[in-house]
Amino acid sequence: MKKSRTLVSAATLAGICVIGASLTGFASLDAAEVNAADAVAAIQGVAPESLSDLAAVSRDSDTAAAATVEGGRVEVPVDPADGLSLGNSVQIGLPFAQQASDATDSQLPGVVAYDNKNGSTTVPLIKADGAVQINTVIDNASAPKRYDYPIDVPDWASLTQDANGTVAIVEADGSPLRVLGEAWAKDADGEAVPTHYEVRGNTLTQVVDFTDHTAFPVVAGHLEERMHPHPGLDRRRTGVQPTHWRSRLVRDWCNRCGGYLAKL
Repeated sequence: MKKSRTLVSAATLAGICVIGASLTGFASLDAAEVNAADAVAAIQGVAPESLSDLAAVSRDSDTAAAATVEGGRVEVPVDPADGLSLGNSVQIGLPFAQQASDATDSQLPGVVAYDNKNGSTTVPLIKADGAVQINTVIDNASAPKRYDYPIDVPDWASLTQDANGTVAIVEADGSPLRVLGEAWAKDADGEAVPTHYEVRGNTLTQVVDFTDHTAFPVVAGHLEERMHPHPGLDRRRTGVQPTHWRSRLVRDWCNRCGGYLAKL
């Protein structure tokens, strides 16, 4: 079996905290915090751009991280069973939410993690531009390969997938509310791991095809982008404010799926 690459891990961070504890009085990391810090370290090791340009967040007793960004408010819950709230219209459920731990701080401000208790950890990220990136950190070959995201969409919208594998939440006329970039995954050496989406009804599944020879941990994820609508769109239905069409993902989707931009 190929050995995992050594990353800057939470064990190291924990050691730093122990030293800091003797100087400042703070406690060292517990097991859940170590897992959360390890997950973020894995992301930093192979996809550091994911941790850049994060939104400033707030929190309360039910919300682990929340940010008001362009287009609305994004909320990451303490209880994973509550799902991510994206503006006024879309709710995204998290994988293994019924068995996962509550959100745990990762030592990176505004970033929390859910231990799925099966060798995987979910790390949602709120970006300053309103995009949301949901990462899965897979520790070993015994972890699941399928990660389900049940998506609660408005009655007048649906989840769909184009021939290139890109997934979007669209209105009846095909105009996108939100577009999810193509699935990606990297092993601990930064090499691509085969992965793809499957869509069944309103459930999006990311399948990660690692093997016993994969270098772990694997980081898998997708970037979900809010659509930036033309001023002529009906805001009463979308729940978002008009801005410019500036998202590459949204532009690509529209160009492939009937040229919706041309109709504006």
